[in-house]
Amino acid sequence: MPKALGFTDKTKGYFPHKFSSEIHLNYVGPYPVPSDYDVDRMTVREREEFDPWYNEVSRGTFDFQKEASLYCKNDVDILTQGSLKFRDQFLVQCDMRGVTFGELHYKSEKRVSELQTTHGVRVVVMREHTWNQMKTTCTEVKEFLRCFNAPEPLNPRKALFGGRTSALKLRHTAAPDETIHYVDVTSLYPFVNSTCSYLLGHPVIIYKDFEDPRSYYGFIRATVYPPRGLLFPVLPHKSEGGKLLFTLCRTCAETNNEGGPCEHDDEGRALTGVWVTVEFIKALDVGYRVGKITEVWHFDKSSDTVFTDYIHTFLKGKQEASGYPAEATDRESREKYIRDYQEHQGILLDAGKIETNPVKRQVAKLCLNSLWGKFAQRDNLFKTTIVSDPKEFFSYMFSGKYKVEYFSVLHSNRALIRWKYTDGYVQPPGKQSNVFIAAFTTAHARLKLYSYLEKLQDRVFYIDTDSLIYLVKEGEKPLELGNYLGDLTDELDGDSIQEFAAAGPKSYAYQTRNKKKVVMRVKDPYRLRTGVLPHQQAAVYIPRAST
Repeated sequence: MPKALGFTDKTKGYFPHKFSSEIHLNYVGPYPVPSDYDVDRMTVREREEFDPWYNEVSRGTFDFQKEASLYCKNDVDILTQGSLKFRDQFLVQCDMRGVTFGELHYKSEKRVSELQTTHGVRVVVMREHTWNQMKTTCTEVKEFLRCFNAPEPLNPRKALFGGRTSALKLRHTAAPDETIHYVDVTSLYPFVNSTCSYLLGHPVIIYKDFEDPRSYYGFIRATVYPPRGLLFPVLPHKSEGGKLLFTLCRTCAETNNEGGPCEHDDEGRALTGVWVTVEFIKALDVGYRVGKITEVWHFDKSSDTVFTDYIHTFLKGKQEASGYPAEATDRESREKYIRDYQEHQGILLDAGKIETNPVKRQVAKLCLNSLWGKFAQRDNLFKTTIVSDPKEFFSYMFSGKYKVEYFSVLHSNRALIRWKYTDGYVQPPGKQSNVFIAAFTTAHARLKLYSYLEKLQDRVFYIDTDSLIYLVKEGEKPLELGNYLGDLTDELDGDSIQEFAAAGPKSYAYQTRNKKKVVMRVKDPYRLRTGVLPHQQAAVYIPRAST
Protein backbone atom coordinates (compact mmCIF):
# COMPACT_ATOMS: atom_id res chain seq x y z
CA MET A 1 0.00 0.00 0.00
CA PRO A 2 2.70 2.60 0.82
CA LYS A 3 4.32 2.09 -2.58
CA ALA A 4 1.00 2.07 -4.46
CA LEU A 5 -0.19 5.29 -2.82
CA GLY A 6 3.12 7.09 -2.94
CA PHE A 7 4.15 7.63 0.69
CA THR A 8 7.62 6.53 1.71
CA ASP A 9 7.73 7.34 5.41
CA LYS A 10 6.04 4.03 6.25
CA THR A 11 6.88 0.44 5.35
CA LYS A 12 4.94 -2.71 6.10
CA GLY A 13 7.83 -4.35 7.93
CA TYR A 14 8.17 -8.01 8.83
CA PHE A 15 6.79 -10.20 11.58
CA PRO A 16 7.38 -13.93 12.26
CA HIS A 17 3.77 -15.07 12.02
CA LYS A 18 4.77 -18.74 12.11
CA PHE A 19 6.52 -18.08 15.42
CA SER A 20 3.36 -16.57 16.87
CA SER A 21 1.79 -18.95 19.39
CA GLU A 22 0.62 -18.96 22.99
CA ILE A 23 3.92 -20.34 24.30
CA HIS A 24 5.86 -17.48 22.71
CA LEU A 25 3.70 -14.59 23.94
CA ASN A 26 6.31 -13.50 26.50
CA TYR A 27 9.36 -14.68 24.57
CA VAL A 28 12.57 -12.61 24.82
CA GLY A 29 15.65 -14.00 23.12
CA PRO A 30 17.35 -14.54 19.75
CA TYR A 31 15.41 -13.62 16.60
CA PRO A 32 13.22 -16.37 15.11
CA VAL A 33 14.67 -18.15 12.07
CA PRO A 34 13.86 -16.77 8.57
CA SER A 35 11.39 -19.57 7.85
CA ASP A 36 9.15 -18.16 10.61
CA TYR A 37 8.81 -15.07 8.40
CA ASP A 38 7.39 -17.26 5.61
CA VAL A 39 10.27 -16.46 3.26
CA ASP A 40 9.35 -19.31 0.89
CA ARG A 41 6.23 -17.37 -0.08
CA MET A 42 8.18 -14.21 -0.89
CA THR A 43 8.93 -13.10 -4.43
CA VAL A 44 12.51 -12.59 -5.55
CA ARG A 45 12.30 -8.83 -4.91
CA GLU A 46 10.71 -9.30 -1.48
CA ARG A 47 13.46 -11.74 -0.51
CA GLU A 48 16.16 -9.34 -1.70
CA GLU A 49 14.73 -6.70 0.64
CA PHE A 50 14.19 -9.10 3.54
CA ASP A 51 17.65 -10.70 3.73
CA PRO A 52 19.67 -7.51 4.46
CA TRP A 53 17.07 -6.41 7.02
CA TYR A 54 17.19 -9.77 8.80
CA ASN A 55 21.00 -9.95 8.81
CA GLU A 56 21.07 -6.57 10.51
CA VAL A 57 18.34 -6.99 13.16
CA SER A 58 19.06 -10.64 14.03
CA ARG A 59 22.18 -9.56 15.90
CA GLY A 60 19.92 -8.10 18.57
CA THR A 61 17.27 -9.48 20.93
CA PHE A 62 13.70 -10.27 19.89
CA ASP A 63 11.00 -9.19 22.36
CA PHE A 64 7.71 -10.72 21.19
CA GLN A 65 5.41 -8.32 23.06
CA LYS A 66 7.34 -5.26 21.93
CA GLU A 67 7.66 -6.35 18.28
CA ALA A 68 4.00 -7.40 18.04
CA SER A 69 2.88 -4.04 19.44
CA LEU A 70 5.10 -2.09 17.02
CA TYR A 71 3.99 -4.19 14.04
CA CYS A 72 0.28 -3.73 14.82
CA LYS A 73 0.60 0.01 15.45
CA ASN A 74 2.54 0.45 12.22
CA ASP A 75 -0.11 -1.52 10.33
CA VAL A 76 -2.85 0.75 11.66
CA ASP A 77 -0.81 3.85 10.78
CA ILE A 78 -0.34 2.61 7.20
CA LEU A 79 -4.03 1.81 6.79
CA THR A 80 -5.02 5.18 8.22
CA GLN A 81 -2.60 7.15 6.07
CA GLY A 82 -3.51 5.14 2.97
CA SER A 83 -7.24 5.55 3.56
CA LEU A 84 -6.91 9.30 4.02
CA LYS A 85 -4.80 9.70 0.88
CA PHE A 86 -7.23 7.57 -1.13
CA ARG A 87 -10.24 9.50 0.21
CA ASP A 88 -8.70 12.91 -0.43
CA GLN A 89 -7.77 12.01 -4.00
CA PHE A 90 -11.12 10.36 -4.74
CA LEU A 91 -13.09 13.37 -3.51
CA VAL A 92 -11.27 15.60 -6.00
CA GLN A 93 -13.51 14.25 -8.77
CA CYS A 94 -16.27 12.39 -6.91
CA ASP A 95 -17.28 14.62 -4.02
CA MET A 96 -20.14 13.02 -2.07
CA ARG A 97 -19.78 15.19 1.04
CA GLY A 98 -22.96 16.85 2.26
CA VAL A 99 -25.28 14.04 1.10
CA THR A 100 -26.82 12.17 4.05
CA PHE A 101 -27.94 8.56 4.09
CA GLY A 102 -31.45 9.81 4.83
CA GLU A 103 -31.44 11.94 1.69
CA LEU A 104 -30.21 9.03 -0.41
CA HIS A 105 -32.93 6.81 1.04
CA TYR A 106 -35.63 9.41 0.34
CA LYS A 107 -34.56 9.79 -3.28
CA SER A 108 -34.48 6.04 -3.69
CA GLU A 109 -37.99 5.56 -2.29
CA LYS A 110 -39.30 8.43 -4.42
CA ARG A 111 -37.84 6.82 -7.51
CA VAL A 112 -39.50 3.47 -6.69
CA SER A 113 -42.85 5.20 -6.18
CA GLU A 114 -42.57 6.99 -9.53
CA LEU A 115 -41.77 3.75 -11.32
CA GLN A 116 -44.75 1.99 -9.78
CA THR A 117 -47.10 4.86 -10.67
CA THR A 118 -45.87 5.25 -14.23
CA HIS A 119 -45.37 1.60 -15.12
CA GLY A 120 -47.77 -0.06 -12.69
CA VAL A 121 -49.11 -3.47 -13.70
CA ARG A 122 -51.32 -5.97 -11.96
CA VAL A 123 -49.32 -9.09 -11.26
CA VAL A 124 -50.31 -12.30 -9.54
CA VAL A 125 -47.24 -13.45 -7.65
CA MET A 126 -46.39 -16.96 -6.59
CA ARG A 127 -43.17 -17.36 -4.67
CA GLU A 128 -40.82 -19.74 -6.38
CA HIS A 129 -40.28 -21.92 -3.32
CA THR A 130 -44.07 -22.44 -3.23
CA TRP A 131 -44.01 -23.43 -6.88
CA ASN A 132 -41.15 -25.83 -6.19
CA GLN A 133 -43.22 -27.47 -3.46
CA MET A 134 -46.24 -27.75 -5.77
CA LYS A 135 -44.12 -29.50 -8.38
CA THR A 136 -43.53 -32.35 -5.94
CA THR A 137 -46.87 -32.46 -4.07
CA CYS A 138 -49.63 -31.35 -6.48
CA THR A 139 -50.88 -34.11 -8.81
CA GLU A 140 -52.22 -31.68 -11.43
CA VAL A 141 -48.98 -29.73 -11.57
CA LYS A 142 -46.91 -32.91 -11.81
CA GLU A 143 -49.03 -34.20 -14.71
CA PHE A 144 -48.83 -30.84 -16.48
CA LEU A 145 -45.05 -30.78 -16.22
CA ARG A 146 -44.78 -34.37 -17.43
CA CYS A 147 -46.58 -33.51 -20.66
CA PHE A 148 -45.15 -30.02 -21.19
CA ASN A 149 -41.56 -29.59 -22.35
CA ALA A 150 -41.03 -26.07 -21.06
CA PRO A 151 -37.90 -24.31 -22.33
CA GLU A 152 -35.59 -22.89 -19.69
CA PRO A 153 -36.19 -19.14 -19.36
CA LEU A 154 -33.48 -16.81 -20.56
CA ASN A 155 -31.23 -15.81 -17.68
CA PRO A 156 -28.97 -12.94 -18.82
CA ARG A 157 -26.34 -13.81 -16.22
CA LYS A 158 -25.73 -17.03 -18.15
CA ALA A 159 -24.43 -14.85 -20.99
CA LEU A 160 -21.70 -13.50 -18.70
CA PHE A 161 -18.48 -15.35 -19.51
CA GLY A 162 -14.87 -14.54 -18.75
CA GLY A 163 -11.92 -14.19 -21.09
CA ARG A 164 -10.46 -16.78 -23.42
CA THR A 165 -7.34 -18.43 -21.96
CA SER A 166 -5.56 -21.29 -23.70
CA ALA A 167 -2.16 -22.77 -24.46
CA LEU A 168 -2.29 -23.62 -28.18
CA LYS A 169 1.28 -24.82 -28.54
CA LEU A 170 3.18 -26.49 -25.71
CA ARG A 171 6.77 -26.04 -26.89
CA HIS A 172 8.61 -24.07 -29.54
CA THR A 173 12.18 -22.94 -30.13
CA ALA A 174 12.46 -20.00 -32.50
CA ALA A 175 14.53 -20.65 -35.62
CA PRO A 176 16.92 -17.94 -36.89
CA ASP A 177 14.26 -16.70 -39.33
CA GLU A 178 11.49 -16.67 -36.68
CA THR A 179 10.53 -14.29 -33.89
CA ILE A 180 8.03 -14.97 -31.12
CA HIS A 181 6.16 -11.88 -29.94
CA TYR A 182 4.27 -11.25 -26.70
CA VAL A 183 1.72 -8.43 -26.93
CA ASP A 184 -1.03 -7.06 -24.72
CA VAL A 185 -4.10 -4.92 -25.45
CA THR A 186 -3.77 -1.64 -23.55
CA SER A 187 -6.59 -1.35 -20.99
CA LEU A 188 -8.89 -3.75 -22.83
CA TYR A 189 -11.98 -3.32 -20.65
CA PRO A 190 -11.75 0.50 -20.37
CA PHE A 191 -11.28 0.54 -24.17
CA VAL A 192 -14.45 -1.53 -24.59
CA ASN A 193 -16.38 0.69 -22.15
CA SER A 194 -15.25 3.80 -23.99
CA THR A 195 -15.82 2.77 -27.61
CA CYS A 196 -18.20 -0.19 -27.95
CA SER A 197 -21.99 -0.21 -28.17
CA TYR A 198 -24.20 -0.86 -25.15
CA LEU A 199 -27.92 -1.40 -24.85
CA LEU A 200 -30.27 1.24 -23.46
CA GLY A 201 -33.70 1.04 -21.86
CA HIS A 202 -35.77 -2.09 -21.25
CA PRO A 203 -35.91 -5.16 -23.49
CA VAL A 204 -38.75 -6.46 -25.61
CA ILE A 205 -39.01 -10.13 -24.67
CA ILE A 206 -39.80 -12.38 -27.63
CA TYR A 207 -40.94 -15.98 -27.26
CA LYS A 208 -42.13 -16.85 -30.79
CA ASP A 209 -42.21 -15.76 -34.44
CA PHE A 210 -38.47 -15.14 -34.42
CA GLU A 211 -36.80 -13.14 -37.16
CA ASP A 212 -33.24 -13.42 -38.48
CA PRO A 213 -30.95 -13.27 -35.39
CA ARG A 214 -28.99 -10.49 -37.07
CA SER A 215 -31.98 -8.19 -36.59
CA TYR A 216 -31.80 -8.49 -32.79
CA TYR A 217 -29.67 -6.57 -30.33
CA GLY A 218 -29.46 -7.92 -26.81
CA PHE A 219 -29.57 -11.53 -25.63
CA ILE A 220 -30.58 -14.75 -27.34
CA ARG A 221 -31.18 -18.22 -25.96
CA ALA A 222 -30.72 -20.80 -28.68
CA THR A 223 -29.31 -24.11 -29.83
CA VAL A 224 -26.59 -23.84 -32.47
CA TYR A 225 -24.60 -26.29 -34.59
CA PRO A 226 -20.93 -25.27 -34.74
CA PRO A 227 -19.03 -25.73 -38.02
CA ARG A 228 -16.32 -28.33 -38.45
CA GLY A 229 -12.72 -27.35 -38.98
CA LEU A 230 -12.84 -23.86 -37.43
CA LEU A 231 -9.53 -23.32 -35.63
CA PHE A 232 -10.90 -20.83 -33.11
CA PRO A 233 -14.51 -21.38 -31.95
CA VAL A 234 -16.43 -18.18 -31.25
CA LEU A 235 -19.15 -18.99 -28.73
CA PRO A 236 -18.24 -19.67 -25.09
CA HIS A 237 -19.84 -22.68 -23.42
CA LYS A 238 -20.00 -23.73 -19.77
CA SER A 239 -19.57 -27.45 -19.14
CA GLU A 240 -21.71 -29.27 -16.60
CA GLY A 241 -18.88 -28.79 -14.13
CA GLY A 242 -18.89 -25.03 -14.71
CA LYS A 243 -15.68 -24.88 -16.75
CA LEU A 244 -15.53 -22.25 -19.48
CA LEU A 245 -14.84 -23.85 -22.86
CA PHE A 246 -14.61 -22.77 -26.49
CA THR A 247 -15.54 -25.91 -28.38
CA LEU A 248 -17.02 -27.08 -31.68
CA CYS A 249 -18.51 -30.21 -30.10
CA ARG A 250 -20.31 -30.36 -26.77
CA THR A 251 -19.88 -34.12 -26.39
CA CYS A 252 -16.16 -34.12 -27.19
CA ALA A 253 -15.60 -31.32 -24.69
CA GLU A 254 -17.58 -32.98 -21.90
CA THR A 255 -15.91 -36.38 -22.45
CA ASN A 256 -12.47 -34.77 -22.95
CA ASN A 257 -12.03 -36.55 -26.26
CA GLU A 258 -8.34 -36.67 -27.15
CA GLY A 259 -8.46 -39.91 -29.13
CA GLY A 260 -9.11 -38.59 -32.60
CA PRO A 261 -11.39 -36.53 -34.83
CA CYS A 262 -14.97 -35.80 -33.79
CA GLU A 263 -17.50 -38.28 -35.19
CA HIS A 264 -20.63 -36.95 -33.48
CA ASP A 265 -23.70 -35.80 -35.39
CA ASP A 266 -25.21 -32.32 -35.20
CA GLU A 267 -27.25 -33.05 -32.09
CA GLY A 268 -24.25 -34.48 -30.28
CA ARG A 269 -22.18 -31.43 -31.20
CA ALA A 270 -24.92 -28.85 -30.56
CA LEU A 271 -24.46 -26.07 -28.01
CA THR A 272 -27.40 -24.64 -26.08
CA GLY A 273 -27.01 -21.46 -24.09
CA VAL A 274 -27.54 -17.74 -23.69
CA TRP A 275 -25.29 -15.38 -25.62
CA VAL A 276 -24.91 -11.68 -26.34
CA THR A 277 -26.16 -11.05 -29.88
CA VAL A 278 -22.98 -9.27 -31.06
CA GLU A 279 -21.03 -12.45 -30.34
CA PHE A 280 -23.82 -14.69 -31.66
CA ILE A 281 -23.88 -12.83 -34.99
CA LYS A 282 -20.10 -13.21 -35.30
CA ALA A 283 -20.56 -16.95 -34.82
CA LEU A 284 -23.09 -17.03 -37.66
CA ASP A 285 -20.63 -15.14 -39.87
CA VAL A 286 -17.98 -17.87 -39.45
CA GLY A 287 -20.28 -20.82 -40.07
CA TYR A 288 -22.40 -21.58 -37.00
CA ARG A 289 -25.97 -22.67 -37.88
CA VAL A 290 -29.07 -21.94 -35.81
CA GLY A 291 -30.90 -25.05 -34.65
CA LYS A 292 -33.60 -23.50 -32.51
CA ILE A 293 -34.28 -20.15 -30.83
CA THR A 294 -36.34 -20.27 -27.63
CA GLU A 295 -36.20 -16.67 -26.37
CA VAL A 296 -34.82 -13.26 -27.28
CA TRP A 297 -34.44 -10.08 -25.23
CA HIS A 298 -34.24 -7.31 -27.82
CA PHE A 299 -33.28 -3.71 -27.07
CA ASP A 300 -34.41 -1.04 -29.53
CA LYS A 301 -31.86 1.53 -28.40
CA SER A 302 -28.10 1.44 -28.06
CA SER A 303 -25.18 3.83 -27.73
CA ASP A 304 -21.40 3.66 -28.03
CA THR A 305 -20.83 6.71 -25.82
CA VAL A 306 -22.53 5.60 -22.59
CA PHE A 307 -19.27 5.41 -20.65
CA THR A 308 -17.04 7.59 -22.82
CA ASP A 309 -17.07 10.62 -20.50
CA TYR A 310 -16.46 8.42 -17.45
CA ILE A 311 -13.49 6.66 -19.06
CA HIS A 312 -12.05 9.92 -20.42
CA THR A 313 -12.32 11.57 -16.99
CA PHE A 314 -10.22 8.96 -15.21
CA LEU A 315 -7.97 8.22 -18.19
CA LYS A 316 -7.07 11.91 -18.23
CA GLY A 317 -6.30 11.77 -14.51
CA LYS A 318 -4.21 8.63 -14.89
CA GLN A 319 -2.25 10.01 -17.83
CA GLU A 320 -1.54 13.32 -16.10
CA ALA A 321 -0.48 11.51 -12.92
CA SER A 322 1.94 9.35 -14.93
CA GLY A 323 4.04 12.41 -15.77
CA TYR A 324 5.65 13.18 -19.11
CA PRO A 325 7.25 10.31 -21.06
CA ALA A 326 11.03 10.04 -20.81
CA GLU A 327 11.58 11.45 -24.30
CA ALA A 328 9.55 14.62 -23.56
CA THR A 329 12.32 16.69 -21.99
CA ASP A 330 11.76 20.19 -23.35
CA ARG A 331 8.81 22.49 -23.96
CA GLU A 332 8.48 21.64 -27.65
CA SER A 333 8.44 17.86 -27.13
CA ARG A 334 5.99 18.19 -24.25
CA GLU A 335 3.60 20.29 -26.31
CA LYS A 336 3.85 17.72 -29.10
CA TYR A 337 3.06 14.94 -26.59
CA ILE A 338 -0.12 16.78 -25.49
CA ARG A 339 -1.18 17.42 -29.12
CA ASP A 340 -0.59 13.80 -30.13
CA TYR A 341 -2.54 12.49 -27.17
CA GLN A 342 -5.51 14.72 -27.99
CA GLU A 343 -5.38 13.71 -31.65
CA HIS A 344 -5.32 9.97 -30.97
CA GLN A 345 -7.28 9.71 -27.73
CA GLY A 346 -9.62 12.70 -27.90
CA ILE A 347 -8.48 13.96 -24.50
CA LEU A 348 -6.79 17.31 -23.89
CA LEU A 349 -4.28 16.94 -21.08
CA ASP A 350 -3.70 19.86 -18.71
CA ALA A 351 -0.01 20.75 -18.91
CA GLY A 352 -0.14 22.25 -15.43
CA LYS A 353 -1.30 18.94 -13.95
CA ILE A 354 1.12 16.59 -15.69
CA GLU A 355 3.39 15.39 -12.92
CA THR A 356 4.09 12.03 -11.33
CA ASN A 357 1.50 11.36 -8.63
CA PRO A 358 1.29 7.68 -7.57
CA VAL A 359 -1.83 8.17 -5.44
CA LYS A 360 -3.82 9.93 -8.15
CA ARG A 361 -2.65 7.44 -10.75
CA GLN A 362 -3.61 4.45 -8.60
CA VAL A 363 -7.08 5.85 -7.86
CA ALA A 364 -7.71 6.67 -11.52
CA LYS A 365 -6.52 3.23 -12.61
CA LEU A 366 -8.79 1.56 -10.07
CA CYS A 367 -11.81 3.54 -11.29
CA LEU A 368 -11.01 2.68 -14.90
CA ASN A 369 -10.66 -1.05 -14.39
CA SER A 370 -13.33 -1.72 -11.76
CA LEU A 371 -16.32 -0.08 -13.47
CA TRP A 372 -17.60 -3.07 -15.45
CA GLY A 373 -16.92 -5.50 -12.61
CA LYS A 374 -19.26 -3.57 -10.32
CA PHE A 375 -22.05 -4.14 -12.82
CA ALA A 376 -21.26 -7.88 -12.77
CA GLN A 377 -21.45 -8.12 -8.98
CA ARG A 378 -23.70 -10.92 -7.73
CA ASP A 379 -26.70 -9.85 -5.69
CA ASN A 380 -27.32 -13.05 -3.77
CA LEU A 381 -24.45 -12.97 -1.29
CA PHE A 382 -24.66 -13.91 2.37
CA LYS A 383 -26.25 -11.25 4.59
CA THR A 384 -26.40 -10.90 8.36
CA THR A 385 -29.69 -10.13 10.12
CA ILE A 386 -30.62 -9.80 13.79
CA VAL A 387 -34.13 -11.09 14.51
CA SER A 388 -36.30 -10.94 17.63
CA ASP A 389 -39.55 -12.41 16.32
CA PRO A 390 -39.68 -16.25 16.70
CA LYS A 391 -41.88 -16.48 13.61
CA GLU A 392 -39.28 -14.63 11.56
CA PHE A 393 -36.53 -16.84 12.98
CA PHE A 394 -38.33 -20.06 12.02
CA SER A 395 -39.04 -18.64 8.56
CA TYR A 396 -35.31 -18.24 7.97
CA MET A 397 -34.59 -21.72 9.29
CA PHE A 398 -37.36 -23.86 7.79
CA SER A 399 -39.26 -22.11 4.96
CA GLY A 400 -36.92 -23.35 2.22
CA LYS A 401 -36.55 -19.83 0.89
CA TYR A 402 -33.27 -19.16 2.67
CA LYS A 403 -29.93 -20.90 2.93
CA VAL A 404 -28.63 -20.32 6.48
CA GLU A 405 -24.85 -20.46 6.87
CA TYR A 406 -24.97 -20.15 10.66
CA PHE A 407 -26.88 -18.53 13.49
CA SER A 408 -26.01 -17.43 17.00
CA VAL A 409 -28.25 -16.65 19.98
CA LEU A 410 -27.19 -13.22 21.24
CA HIS A 411 -29.75 -12.85 24.03
CA SER A 412 -32.90 -14.46 25.31
CA ASN A 413 -34.87 -12.56 22.64
CA ARG A 414 -32.21 -11.86 19.98
CA ALA A 415 -30.56 -14.08 17.37
CA LEU A 416 -28.06 -13.33 14.64
CA ILE A 417 -28.54 -15.18 11.33
CA ARG A 418 -26.20 -15.26 8.34
CA TRP A 419 -28.21 -16.18 5.25
CA LYS A 420 -28.83 -15.83 1.54
CA TYR A 421 -31.68 -16.80 -0.76
CA THR A 422 -31.73 -20.36 -2.09
CA ASP A 423 -30.82 -20.92 -5.73
CA GLY A 424 -34.46 -21.43 -6.68
CA TYR A 425 -35.52 -17.99 -5.46
CA VAL A 426 -35.35 -15.20 -8.04
CA GLN A 427 -34.13 -12.11 -6.25
CA PRO A 428 -34.66 -8.63 -7.74
CA PRO A 429 -31.39 -7.16 -9.05
CA GLY A 430 -29.45 -4.83 -6.81
CA LYS A 431 -29.23 -1.10 -7.37
CA GLN A 432 -25.60 -1.18 -8.50
CA SER A 433 -25.50 -4.35 -10.59
CA ASN A 434 -26.41 -4.54 -14.28
CA VAL A 435 -25.53 -7.89 -15.79
CA PHE A 436 -26.54 -6.61 -19.24
CA ILE A 437 -23.64 -4.16 -19.25
CA ALA A 438 -21.23 -6.70 -17.77
CA ALA A 439 -22.11 -9.37 -20.35
CA PHE A 440 -21.72 -6.93 -23.24
CA THR A 441 -18.36 -5.78 -21.87
CA THR A 442 -16.83 -9.25 -21.77
CA ALA A 443 -18.37 -10.20 -25.15
CA HIS A 444 -16.90 -7.11 -26.85
CA ALA A 445 -13.55 -7.89 -25.20
CA ARG A 446 -13.55 -11.47 -26.50
CA LEU A 447 -14.37 -10.22 -30.00
CA LYS A 448 -11.45 -7.78 -29.81
CA LEU A 449 -9.08 -10.65 -29.06
CA TYR A 450 -10.77 -12.79 -31.72
CA SER A 451 -9.98 -10.17 -34.37
CA TYR A 452 -6.28 -10.92 -33.82
CA LEU A 453 -6.81 -14.69 -33.74
CA GLU A 454 -8.50 -14.53 -37.15
CA LYS A 455 -5.43 -12.80 -38.60
CA LEU A 456 -2.82 -15.05 -36.99
CA GLN A 457 -4.56 -18.46 -37.13
CA ASP A 458 -2.11 -21.29 -36.30
CA ARG A 459 0.71 -18.85 -35.52
CA VAL A 460 -0.80 -18.24 -32.06
CA PHE A 461 0.95 -20.06 -29.20
CA TYR A 462 -0.85 -18.71 -26.13
CA ILE A 463 -3.78 -16.40 -25.32
CA ASP A 464 -5.08 -14.94 -22.08
CA THR A 465 -8.03 -12.50 -22.16
CA ASP A 466 -6.14 -9.44 -23.44
CA SER A 467 -2.74 -10.80 -24.45
CA LEU A 468 -1.26 -13.27 -26.90
CA ILE A 469 2.05 -14.89 -27.77
CA TYR A 470 2.48 -15.57 -31.47
CA LEU A 471 5.03 -16.49 -34.15
CA VAL A 472 6.28 -14.34 -37.02
CA LYS A 473 8.33 -15.92 -39.79
CA GLU A 474 10.62 -14.13 -42.23
CA GLY A 475 8.56 -12.12 -44.70
CA GLU A 476 5.53 -11.89 -42.38
CA LYS A 477 4.46 -8.71 -40.63
CA PRO A 478 3.88 -8.60 -36.87
CA LEU A 479 0.73 -7.07 -35.45
CA GLU A 480 0.74 -3.28 -35.38
CA LEU A 481 1.62 -1.70 -32.02
CA GLY A 482 0.48 1.59 -30.50
CA ASN A 483 0.54 3.72 -27.36
CA TYR A 484 -3.13 4.44 -26.83
CA LEU A 485 -6.25 2.84 -25.37
CA GLY A 486 -7.04 -0.42 -27.19
CA ASP A 487 -3.69 -0.57 -29.00
CA LEU A 488 -1.33 -3.53 -28.74
CA THR A 489 1.82 -2.97 -26.70
CA ASP A 490 5.01 -5.01 -26.63
CA GLU A 491 5.43 -6.91 -23.34
CA LEU A 492 9.11 -7.64 -24.10
CA ASP A 493 10.42 -4.08 -24.63
CA GLY A 494 11.71 -4.75 -28.13
CA ASP A 495 13.08 -8.22 -27.38
CA SER A 496 11.53 -11.50 -28.59
CA ILE A 497 11.10 -15.02 -27.20
CA GLN A 498 13.68 -17.67 -28.07
CA GLU A 499 12.25 -20.60 -26.07
CA PHE A 500 8.57 -21.02 -25.20
CA ALA A 501 6.88 -23.75 -23.18
CA ALA A 502 3.38 -24.09 -21.73
CA ALA A 503 1.63 -26.63 -19.53
CA GLY A 504 -1.85 -25.17 -19.95
CA PRO A 505 -3.83 -22.01 -19.19
CA LYS A 506 -2.07 -19.66 -16.75
CA SER A 507 1.04 -21.87 -16.81
CA TYR A 508 3.85 -21.02 -19.22
CA ALA A 509 7.51 -20.07 -19.38
CA TYR A 510 9.84 -18.41 -21.85
CA GLN A 511 13.40 -17.18 -22.37
CA THR A 512 14.03 -14.04 -24.37
CA ARG A 513 16.42 -14.04 -27.32
CA ASN A 514 18.63 -11.03 -26.65
CA LYS A 515 18.52 -10.41 -22.90
CA LYS A 516 18.25 -14.14 -22.03
CA LYS A 517 15.62 -13.27 -19.45
CA VAL A 518 13.77 -16.32 -18.10
CA VAL A 519 10.17 -15.94 -16.93
CA MET A 520 7.90 -18.65 -15.55
CA ARG A 521 4.27 -17.95 -14.71
CA VAL A 522 2.09 -20.52 -13.00
CA LYS A 523 -1.13 -20.57 -11.04
CA ASP A 524 0.02 -20.24 -7.43
CA PRO A 525 -1.84 -23.00 -5.52
CA TYR A 526 -1.60 -21.02 -2.29
CA ARG A 527 -2.38 -17.49 -3.44
CA LEU A 528 -4.72 -18.69 -6.21
CA ARG A 529 -3.43 -16.18 -8.71
CA THR A 530 -0.96 -16.16 -11.56
CA GLY A 531 2.42 -14.69 -10.76
CA VAL A 532 6.13 -14.85 -11.48
CA LEU A 533 7.57 -17.47 -9.15
CA PRO A 534 10.95 -17.09 -7.45
CA HIS A 535 13.33 -19.97 -8.14
CA GLN A 536 13.10 -21.45 -4.63
CA GLN A 537 9.30 -21.45 -4.71
CA ALA A 538 9.21 -22.98 -8.17
CA ALA A 539 11.43 -25.79 -6.91
CA VAL A 540 8.81 -26.64 -4.30
CA TYR A 541 6.01 -26.92 -6.84
CA ILE A 542 8.13 -28.35 -9.68
CA PRO A 543 11.06 -30.41 -8.28
CA ARG A 544 13.00 -30.37 -11.58
CA ALA A 545 12.95 -26.56 -11.67
CA SER A 546 16.04 -26.44 -9.47
CA THR A 547 18.13 -28.59 -11.84
